[in-house]
Amino acid sequence: MRLKKRAFWGGGAACFVLLFVWEQIQSVRLGYSLDSARHQVDAQRCRNAYLRLNLERESSPEWVAMTAKSRLGMQPPLPEKLVLLDKTG
Repeated sequence: MRLKKRAFWGGGAACFVLLFVWEQIQSVRLGYSLDSARHQVDAQRCRNAYLRLNLERESSPEWVAMTAKSRLGMQPPLPEKLVLLDKTG
């Protein structure tokens, strides 16, 4: 009877230790996963800030005018080429 009791408690203790070790391993894995997700979020925030800055720069009238001149060869119209429209419709 005594041997069965020891085996029962020994098996229970072994299960507890294995459960504790498994829990620790899962905790470390989740920690690495969380750290990786945080790095990805930081990288996406930096990318988002970069894209917002580019959008702001490239939608400015100065940038549009410079691009129209340099890439498309556009020039401001000559005064005689302007057609004024009546505001009344």
